[in-house]
Amino acid sequence: MKCNWLRIMMALGLILSILSFQVAYAQVVKVATADFPPYSYRDNNQQVGIGTEIIRAIYKELNLELKVTQYPWKRAYMTVSEEQNVLLYPMARRPKRENLFHWIGKIAPREIYFFKLKLRQDIKIKTFDDIKKYKVAVVRGYSSTQDLINKGLKKSVYEVAHEHQAFLMLKAGRVDLILNDDLVLAYGIQNFNKTASAFDRFSFSSLEKAFLLSTGGGRYIVMSKSTSEDVVKKYKNAFKKIEKNGVIQKIISKYLK
Repeated sequence: MKCNWLRIMMALGLILSILSFQVAYAQVVKVATADFPPYSYRDNNQQVGIGTEIIRAIYKELNLELKVTQYPWKRAYMTVSEEQNVLLYPMARRPKRENLFHWIGKIAPREIYFFKLKLRQDIKIKTFDDIKKYKVAVVRGYSSTQDLINKGLKKSVYEVAHEHQAFLMLKAGRVDLILNDDLVLAYGIQNFNKTASAFDRFSFSSLEKAFLLSTGGGRYIVMSKSTSEDVVKKYKNAFKKIEKNGVIQKIISKYLK
């Protein structure tokens, strides 16, 4: 009788341990994002993008259900800063933010390049000063636009209201270079081709990197600082696993076509 009672108690203890582990494991985490294509955006009432696909892969690895809520950036940032158990993507990694969040993993690097058409073999850039010989189309208001002006390239810079204008000018030979992050540029070209004439359409593969302007930081998945170490560790491990298995690179590659 004592033996049976002991077995029952042991079985109950095991069940309670499993349940408590599952509760901790499946602790409700609010997943927040903002409109930032191609990393996260709405399409046909669905949250999509590079970052969103990576988050889905993480949740699949964790065997958890995923619900993503898109907020204006300011509110998304405030939510992950002030609330517990909040995951936010994408977040640019900057020194002043380093100790404010748990950094789960890098979605993609942030590298700003000058791009040219592959056919333009006459364009040779070895140093930043070489860019002064060429015309560069940049979007008015972008931080990189002002950076170029501050670095003495005012005469080379042609400001446009929208990146689609920059594409048309590049293709027509009115400018020699455009400036962007490769993933953002690839997405922009895809959008451009949806409405452009057959003559004006072109592909990301028809461009090549001419010169690196800046690098650093990267775009990350973060969690609120008050989130427990156990939860953070599980998300980090899941991220590392899908990264090691090539899932992240496969997702990124789709957006560079």
